Amino acid sequence: MATDRLGICLNLKTNAISQYANYNFNSFAVFNGVPLAAATDGIFELDSATTDNTALIDALVEFVSTDFGVSSPKRIRSAQIGYETSGYLIIRVKTDDDIQLEYVMQPDKTTQKRYAEKLPMSRSQKGIVWMFRIENRDGCDFSLDSIDLVIVPLHPGR
Repeated sequence: MATDRLGICLNLKTNAISQYANYNFNSFAVFNGVPLAAATDGIFELDSATTDNTALIDALVEFVSTDFGVSSPKRIRSAQIGYETSGYLIIRVKTDDDIQLEYVMQPDKTTQKRYAEKLPMSRSQKGIVWMFRIENRDGCDFSLDSIDLVIVPLHPGR
């Protein structure tokens, strides 16, 4: 996805940083719990529509690459994701060994209720640095509640 415009948002309570690609806004704010964005042609309420000018809204979370504080190769024995969604999510897990696996989170119902789902991690996937990406499918809403990992460091050569 080419990015012509990039907005950066800092949550002052949690120090979390978000990026907004290709928004035509020059500032963001939350007023009375309502997220707002400003542009030269006015102030707009965010999160009030399910489409962007009839196009589905793509959303993703891409976590920083990490070695989890362990410099040796490792596997992830298990991963459990706590989330809420109105549809399907795609989880991509990649290592520095260029092994990328994709999982589709398929909730029983798409009622925006909480789910906790265990990913079927593969023993073939190992590496020093791990990267995680979670994205929506078909423009569904989602939020992440937790990600719990069991990491197994490996001896060099394994």
